[in-house]
Amino acid sequence: MKKILMPLLMCLPLAAMAQNDWEVPSDPVTTTETAKVNPDQKYLAGAVPVVDGKVVFEQTIAAPGKSASQIYDILLNYITRMTQGGNQFDQSRVVVSDAEK
Repeated sequence: MKKILMPLLMCLPLAAMAQNDWEVPSDPVTTTETAKVNPDQKYLAGAVPVVDGKVVFEQTIAAPGKSASQIYDILLNYITRMTQGGNQFDQSRVVVSDAEK
């Protein structure tokens, strides 16, 4: 008798919490969204450069008398020193080094 009574008592809370078809359905709340007009829209046009749907920042700096490999070596040394500075994590490092390009 105890073997049957215990599983039935354990299932009792499931029946008590079950949903019922006799409940009154609630009306869905409809909200209307109004578009806010940004007064600074004319100042924001062109603030972020977008190319093919992606934000792209470019800057060209002329370095007369330097080849591409010399510029790459200078920047790699600078970034390596920057990642090994005092305020950096011990795991900071340059992950990708592509000297061929």
